[in-house]
Amino acid sequence: MGDEIKFAMLFGRLVELVRSGGALAEDEKSWTEALERVVAKRSLTMHVDDGLLYVDGAPVGADTPFAALIMQRLAAHDLSAICVAYRAPALDLLQAIEALADDPPDDLHSPRIAARVAAAGAVTVFFVSTEEGRAAESHRSVRVSEALEIVRGSGIESDERLRPAPEVTSARDARKRQEPVARPQEPAHSPTSLSAKVDELRGIGAGPQLMAGLDAFQRALDKAIAKDDVTQIVDAMLALLRLEAESQSADAHRAYGVAVRRALTTDLLRRLVPLLLDELFAGDALAVLRRGGADGTRLIAQRLTEAPTFAERRAFMRALREIGEGSDVIASLLQHEEWFVVRNAADLVGDLRLAEAVPLLGRVADHDDARVRASVAIALARIGTPDAVRFLRPALRDPDRNIRLAVARELHGTGPGALAMVLVSAVEVEEDTDVATEFYRALGRIGTPQAVQALIGVAQSSKGLLSSRKLLPRRFAAIEGLGLAGSPAAVAALRELMEDRDRYVRVAAQAALQSAAGR
Repeated sequence: MGDEIKFAMLFGRLVELVRSGGALAEDEKSWTEALERVVAKRSLTMHVDDGLLYVDGAPVGADTPFAALIMQRLAAHDLSAICVAYRAPALDLLQAIEALADDPPDDLHSPRIAARVAAAGAVTVFFVSTEEGRAAESHRSVRVSEALEIVRGSGIESDERLRPAPEVTSARDARKRQEPVARPQEPAHSPTSLSAKVDELRGIGAGPQLMAGLDAFQRALDKAIAKDDVTQIVDAMLALLRLEAESQSADAHRAYGVAVRRALTTDLLRRLVPLLLDELFAGDALAVLRRGGADGTRLIAQRLTEAPTFAERRAFMRALREIGEGSDVIASLLQHEEWFVVRNAADLVGDLRLAEAVPLLGRVADHDDARVRASVAIALARIGTPDAVRFLRPALRDPDRNIRLAVARELHGTGPGALAMVLVSAVEVEEDTDVATEFYRALGRIGTPQAVQALIGVAQSSKGLLSSRKLLPRRFAAIEGLGLAGSPAAVAALRELMEDRDRYVRVAAQAALQSAAGR
């Protein structure tokens, strides 16, 4: 079950418990803790569109428990969306849940639900009314670490810091404890805050003042790490990287470079990896992790191997693709014991054309899982070096037709030219017409003299087995392959085929000539 569905179910369950009024506090507490664990990973937005409930764009089926209840409560309060910030505390969540569970006031002049929740101090959960539905998307794009306009005219300051929530046992207790005893946090731009230290660095040239400022930044960063304030950390590190890029003198640039390397410890990078799962922070976190080089790649790869859901694996894979560094780390994943890790690594190796990973790809080319074999074969075809082609030969005769088909579709250019005769031999015994057709197209894309000659032999055959109407699709595929090759020999053969006695062959040859002329 994805986090989106889990979030909707937990949120709806708590609304139901509050509305029933008879739930045990302990039961409610366990559901609240489960919800808190979900929002500890990422921010989430729940909205209704065309009668369906969505969480971060993922549809929540109508038969999902509590989905109908959530939509009914949203409609009752004239809401189109609920937005929950990253790491929203339990107190804020329960304030919002209680407000949603309550019936709207009869008095039209009473504050709306958004204003009531904001006035109660819940600054990490906000509501979007139906008439403000268009604003939901802009709310979604707002950085949680920046100033948030929670509700217009609510009186809540936009830069109010999120306060730590006390332990909450139930939603009813939460309402009674609207003034929790909590340690006050440092204002966002106090003289000792991390963001203030970044601001102090602006405009300072190389020299003792810059060195002192960078030392003060590091001390503030250490404090933020101790508090695990990852949003402040990623913002500050991104600002530091920008200052480094904007530095005017070589000395200042060198000083910033030293400070960046000093700051980007393994511990800091590890804390930023989970932010790749959050749409609001993924881009900034990736920029910092990319600067971390091979260490950043290694930490993302480690999380990839541990990711329990497809959505998380996809996010980490996307990050590794964009970083494009640490090829040895990526290649090492091909030796992992989990099949999906090997498959993901093979996909990534193929996308990045990592020729140095070919020996490791060769070791898993005969993997027991067909999904792994397919990804490995496609990666080898994309790399296309002579060593890669050597490991591709078995894939052309793989028992799984989908693998044979996928490999053929990836073959193009002169790189896999050594496979031309192997393809010719394979197509002669290939019983699947679709696969055979793709083999002929692959020969055309390879376009070596041997490949073209093999295609001519098939395309011009008008006697024997190949004259059978049943086998005409192969002849047409060979003609198409000649068009893809487009070499002088291929064009000459196609012109001869324009005089063939079969009208359909003439039509196919004409289309292939047009294709060759357009290249």
